[in-house]
Amino acid sequence: MLAFVVTGIVFCIDWLSKFYVKLNLSPGASVPIINDFFYLTYLKNRGIIFGLFFPPTISIIVVSGIIIAVLLFLLGKISLKSRCQKISLGLLWGGLLANFFDRFWDGNVVDFLNFRFWPVFNVADMTICIGAALLFIEILKSNYLSRST
Repeated sequence: MLAFVVTGIVFCIDWLSKFYVKLNLSPGASVPIINDFFYLTYLKNRGIIFGLFFPPTISIIVVSGIIIAVLLFLLGKISLKSRCQKISLGLLWGGLLANFFDRFWDGNVVDFLNFRFWPVFNVADMTICIGAALLFIEILKSNYLSRST
């Protein structure tokens, strides 16, 4: 249940943040939040995470849909023992679902978090990365603990 709650929270925060950007900035506009460090920059991303790669939108939608379905299947099949595993899958699923719906409805994803030293990204991209990193750490940790006992 916790994974689904996290998914919903991620989806809502991502949607609200993108809605705010679309409402208050025009595409291509950039507003400094912390000068020379952090900006809100409205970009329409037709590529994959962080604007990398530009396959046809339909292929991104299909691949994203498959990944979401696999994660949903995993949520139903595997025993999520730790709170961290549940949260990490919720972060992954929420981010993938949020970007999936953007692509499905608009054909692109709104990116707006701009630190100038990294590609512009959004909340969903961030939660996908954090969720994947947490899940990876949890897998390594559980493998290490199972070998040491």
